[in-house]
Amino acid sequence: LGLKPNKNLTVDLWSDQNMIIPKSTGSREYGQYRTERTPHAREIMRCLSDSHSCRRVIAMVASQMFKTQICLNWLGTIIDQSPSNFILSMPTGKLQKRIGLRIDKVVHDVPVLREKVAKPKSRDAMNNQDIKEFIGGSLFIVTSGSSANLSEVPAKYAACDEVDRGDEDHEGSRVKLIEARQTSFGEDAKSYYYSSPTIDGESEIQSLFLSGTQREALAECIHCGHAQRLEFEKLIKTDSGDVVYPCSECGGLHKGSDKPRMFKNGLWS
Repeated sequence: LGLKPNKNLTVDLWSDQNMIIPKSTGSREYGQYRTERTPHAREIMRCLSDSHSCRRVIAMVASQMFKTQICLNWLGTIIDQSPSNFILSMPTGKLQKRIGLRIDKVVHDVPVLREKVAKPKSRDAMNNQDIKEFIGGSLFIVTSGSSANLSEVPAKYAACDEVDRGDEDHEGSRVKLIEARQTSFGEDAKSYYYSSPTIDGESEIQSLFLSGTQREALAECIHCGHAQRLEFEKLIKTDSGDVVYPCSECGGLHKGSDKPRMFKNGLWS
């Protein structure tokens, strides 16, 4: 009888093979997850993979992009391949409840997770708004006002949703509170902080971003192939009312319908 080899897929590959976006979540693009839908997410997920040397991943990204889905993909990969305690900090109680329900829906629809995560209202294991047990660890979902209650919880993995939001008495402190729970894991610990920025110079996600490699998403010109950072100020409104973007290298114009081709390789600076 042969033994199946242990999988050690990167987060993006695991997600393309296993992740399902449930229709019940209300997502416009539900069904089998495909990284090609949001190519720039691939590099972030690879940095979150256990095989990558990066220990702190910062994503300063606009609202309604791919930040939370990346977190769910990472969580699914951990539960399936390298289970250990995971802390997920949400800015408000309302969002805590919402993400808990979303996670339950994902677990229900993804076979490799369904068999490893405790069922809601299970008698044998815990699955509620705050804690979800799985084989090899637990997910602790906390709010910005309750992060300090985790003083006795060691966690190898941690994520902070919308770092720039939250209760005022804990504003800017969630990162330190959570990373204090990871100290026993040393270089094996990994964190993911994601948020859209707020006020320039006062934004914590901006401060975290500036402390790292500061890589930026690039678009490729469909005319000459030049990779460049897009700047809102460079948009041009034509006489016909269309909005186009000129390449900084060749001057070729790009329409909104060109974005899939411009982003298909998901390049970063």
